[in-house]
Amino acid sequence: MAASHKIQIWSQHVLLGEHTWRVLRTSYRENYQWQSVDCVLTNVNSVCAVGGASLSRNFNDLRVVVVHQEKQTLLEAKSFGAAEAYKFFLQTLLTPVAQGQERLIKLIVPLAKGYIVRSDIIPIRLHDCLLVEQIISFAKPLQRYESETTPILFLDKDDISLPAIFTAAAACILVRPVPQADLEDVSSELDEELNNRLSFPWIIPEIARQRTLVLVEANSSHPGDGLGLYTAAAALGISLVVLDNAGHWIGSPDNAHICEAFIPTRLTIPPERDMTDHILASLRAYGKPVDGIVTFADNFWPHVAEAAKVVGLPTASPESFRTATNKYLTSIFAGHQAYHASSLAQAISVAQEHDLPYPLIVKPCGGWSSEGVHRVDSRSALEDAVSAIIASRHGPEFVIEPYCDGPEVDVNLVLQDGELLFFEVCDDLPKSADVNGPSFGSLTNFHELGSVYPSNLPEAEIQLLRETFLAMLLSLGLRSGVMHLEGRIENSAVEYTT
Repeated sequence: MAASHKIQIWSQHVLLGEHTWRVLRTSYRENYQWQSVDCVLTNVNSVCAVGGASLSRNFNDLRVVVVHQEKQTLLEAKSFGAAEAYKFFLQTLLTPVAQGQERLIKLIVPLAKGYIVRSDIIPIRLHDCLLVEQIISFAKPLQRYESETTPILFLDKDDISLPAIFTAAAACILVRPVPQADLEDVSSELDEELNNRLSFPWIIPEIARQRTLVLVEANSSHPGDGLGLYTAAAALGISLVVLDNAGHWIGSPDNAHICEAFIPTRLTIPPERDMTDHILASLRAYGKPVDGIVTFADNFWPHVAEAAKVVGLPTASPESFRTATNKYLTSIFAGHQAYHASSLAQAISVAQEHDLPYPLIVKPCGGWSSEGVHRVDSRSALEDAVSAIIASRHGPEFVIEPYCDGPEVDVNLVLQDGELLFFEVCDDLPKSADVNGPSFGSLTNFHELGSVYPSNLPEAEIQLLRETFLAMLLSLGLRSGVMHLEGRIENSAVEYTT
């Protein structure tokens, strides 16, 4: 449509605003799953300010008409497809702007046939884009795009219907106003961002279906912690059945929308021996089919695997998880020199019997976040380190092993059926307890101070990490999942210096 098309928005007999609109440009690249369509809205009449609350109250009272050659056409909400699309359009029209000001909106139209990987994938990928003022996804979880669409690029601009673009779009971007900038240049720059950020198959041909997962431990002690896990599950079409202690805030009736069901379940840290029985009892209480059991609490994994095995759900072996989540068992499995103890007397006996040279590392077998990890340089320091372990949080068992002063790394991997899909290495800066770490007076621990990505280690050492950690995971029988591992490189070719 040409720029002579006007859009008027009315509240009963009051004209709230008047705009013109036109298609600025379309963008399409061969072999891409999508194209973008740019529309320009130009304010030709001052807008009566309508706040968000007023808009939601009067939503059904507003009328939007297109005026062309003295003919008026009513734009109905249903003609925009998703309710979010029509609301976004109204909010853009009602936002007060100077007369003559132009606003650029870019719509992302899928061209491929299949299912969207997650309904909020486009807003996620454009989260920190400086050119974006607002972005709204119109997609629903597990939404299927039924057929391959003819690129709008090949249509005459006068044949393009504004509601039709919104109906076809998966998301819409309101572009941030750029003073004294050419809209074509801004649109082209944003297209480059889109080409980089959406250059992967976010529409998949495989059949997607709703899944129900049991989550052992809610992974959020308070609503203020954020609900990213639950938001992601909803966007992926996953219903969560949450198992946690009675009285958890997620179990409140006010929060029933967050998950499919909440089942009070006794969970303790460290885990009690009968935790598997508690999980199985909660599964029986739920009484409906589920597709899997997961947890994000490392210490719970052996019990979760045992429960999954009993009810015939997919899992690695409980022994694999028991080894992977116990620092002593992990060290022994990797072939390292390590010793196990559960009291100060045992620790002293181990050190004397094996004539262990200092410095040593003492850490809880079931610890996390570097809590209770100490470098030990003397007999008295050994006694202090063992006394500092909080057994009520991490259990009484701890491991004693030689201190390694090589560079520390975080290694993240994604495995599926034994295939390595993703691998990265991040460099950890020295900790305050390291021999070359920063000095904070008496504060000496291994809490992380900063990480650098990508790693600057020599390529041979990165390859060593890849091969070693992958072989360990596969040997353990951990063939699928998102894995986070930490380690140090002994006798590295590089070191940190000031």
